[in-house]
Amino acid sequence: MNKLPAFVFILLFAFVSVVVGDSFRCGNKIVSTGDLKMEVLSKCGPPDDSEIVSYDTKGSVSKSPSSKTFSASTKKVEKLYYNCGNGRFIRVLTLIDGKVESIESEGYGSGPTKCN
Repeated sequence: MNKLPAFVFILLFAFVSVVVGDSFRCGNKIVSTGDLKMEVLSKCGPPDDSEIVSYDTKGSVSKSPSSKTFSASTKKVEKLYYNCGNGRFIRVLTLIDGKVESIESEGYGSGPTKCN
């Protein structure tokens, strides 16, 4: 019995699972990592809930013989929650500076779906 087709099928399934994990469907549109918040809102409408998780500030000090200079950058970390309905997962989008960094599933939703 040739095991190559089964191996190819398993690899293909694993690849598709990874790709699907980084996107989800809103109606007939797809939201993916890298999308801007404006694109997400255009495709899915307003989220069922949202929160600002943190402001991530990183700074550095430059020294010269005559002075010290401090520079800082702040990134806004936000989560958008989309309830995909009865028997389907709630999708959680993590945005950093208004760009989708990750898409995760969190528990089961309830009611009608917007996710399809």
